[in-house]
Amino acid sequence: NYEQMQVLNKQLNNLNSLYLKAHPDDITSARILLSQDNDTVFYEGYQLLSQEVKDGQLKDSLSNRYNQVLVARRILENECHLSPKAMAPDFTLTDINGQEVRLSSFRGKQAVVLDFWGTWCYWCMKGMPEMRKYYNKYCGKVEFIGIDCEDKEDAWRKTVEKEKMIWTQLRNQKNDQDVAVNFGVGTYPTKIIIDEEGRIVKVFKGEVPEFYQTLDSLFAPKLPTVYDKDALLQYVFDKIPQDTVVDG
Repeated sequence: NYEQMQVLNKQLNNLNSLYLKAHPDDITSARILLSQDNDTVFYEGYQLLSQEVKDGQLKDSLSNRYNQVLVARRILENECHLSPKAMAPDFTLTDINGQEVRLSSFRGKQAVVLDFWGTWCYWCMKGMPEMRKYYNKYCGKVEFIGIDCEDKEDAWRKTVEKEKMIWTQLRNQKNDQDVAVNFGVGTYPTKIIIDEEGRIVKVFKGEVPEFYQTLDSLFAPKLPTVYDKDALLQYVFDKIPQDTVVDG
């Protein structure tokens, strides 16, 4: 049963750990390590392996997995730093027309939305009609910036055209300056609202209604704090649809 399996797995992990510590020069230790799903266990175990094993016949597998773990650790670390009111890391990426676009060039806009997405991501594509609706709704007030991640260029270009994603479209590069990693993005889509000063308002993981609700709240008419007849009437007219008839 499940509880027995848990006990046996724990025993197996302990035996594997003991073997690895006792035999860092044995390729069997590398095979044991590659079977581990836990990134922390792999990261710590990799440090124990001798250089001879790291450079041996499993070098490519070990190196690829180690690099993946390093990226995952960087994502988690950066995610912790990107809390509301924190400054958004600046970056420069190339848009779909081959022009360089810098995030800081949008300072002064009421709001900027970064949308980390990919054509391979089901929920990213499912949410595009709503993104298109809100782009049209707040065009001129909010700057939408799509950041394509882990796509082939051809698929990216075809999807942007097919889905009529006419807002700014940038292509992320997987290198030391990977923008998705720098923003702590490990879930797709991830949407981030940034204010006019370049500070993060909120981060949204997944395709969630809360993102659109937050946009609406940012641009909802504000009730005057000091009573003024004209301002109060304007507030009422803004809130009530124009075709609404009120008796009396």
